[in-house]
Amino acid sequence: MNLFIHLYFLTEFEILFYIFYIMPLEKELILGLLEFDDAPSYINITLNLSKCPEYQDRLDHTNHKLWNMCVYYLIAINSILVLLFCRDLLTNYVKFGENVASSPKCNAGSSLMAFGSGNNLSEQKKNDDRGIEMVSFVKRGTEEPRETWFFIYYWKKSVFVAEMCKMVQFIVLVAVFEYLFFKLVVNKYKILDRKTLLCNLAKKNL
Repeated sequence: MNLFIHLYFLTEFEILFYIFYIMPLEKELILGLLEFDDAPSYINITLNLSKCPEYQDRLDHTNHKLWNMCVYYLIAINSILVLLFCRDLLTNYVKFGENVASSPKCNAGSSLMAFGSGNNLSEQKKNDDRGIEMVSFVKRGTEEPRETWFFIYYWKKSVFVAEMCKMVQFIVLVAVFEYLFFKLVVNKYKILDRKTLLCNLAKKNL
């Protein structure tokens, strides 16, 4: 279960980060390279503008396959996560019911069993300097109290919830780091500019 939770958060985060941040950023950067005030006189690119919608439709159709694959993966991995959550919830609910059913009832008989019979009480009064009663009280006082609400019990006992909380904290840190890294480092490092892009286009058309 722990391995799946780690895989779930890492893969889903990377896919969503790429779809909603990297892809728009790449498109913006590439289109930004083609923005210039005056058309360069040293390049001549022949392009039939009437076919531009056709080119765009073909590109969208190709990207649509990748988009569908990402969506199918997100649906599948989230469905598995929901099933694991339901399984963990049911398992802990059964354990919670068993703990409630096995909890001792507070009555006179149980009180006598807890503190001892009448004969033992008389003997303990005679030998109260041995501190036997104090030891028993201390031990009973350190017992973990039983939860009366399933929500609190599930929050404390569920391994699924514990791992989810850990991974959420980790993913938040990774998201903050990647966002700052792209904003402060990647976006400032340019591998192409307008002139080098046009020079490469001119070389391809020679």
